Amino acid sequence: MTRKSFIQILEEKYDINREFERITALFTSGLVLREFRYYTQVRTETYTLEEMVSKAFYQWSGRGTCINYQDLRKELGIDEIVNKKNRSADEILLCLEYYLNIDRLFMNKILSTATLQGDEFDIHNYTMMQTNFNKLLDHLH
Repeated sequence: MTRKSFIQILEEKYDINREFERITALFTSGLVLREFRYYTQVRTETYTLEEMVSKAFYQWSGRGTCINYQDLRKELGIDEIVNKKNRSADEILLCLEYYLNIDRLFMNKILSTATLQGDEFDIHNYTMMQTNFNKLLDHLH
């Protein structure tokens, strides 16, 4: 009997639903950190990608007739899918498509216009989300 490396074990135990939960946790985490200074007081807030694109949402043709990202999530049933224990591949792909479109809107309308000046961007979690996203897509195809 040959010994398996931890990488082989992780690959064998790969669970599409669990991976989707990891990506969702990263997507809904505060990836942007913003400091507000008022005299001697400093207040720090974190924002998700969805919150960051909320001001540019009206410009996005992909929104259909939805008025904000919460409305779009409701229309697509994203929260119901996220809260399910076992999801179909089509349900996971729908959520991933939504996440990717919000990410592209963030990249094109927020990052490209230098709106993040003075903000901190959690590049580590963002990169992890992108990497996990690609691995999940590989497993689904």
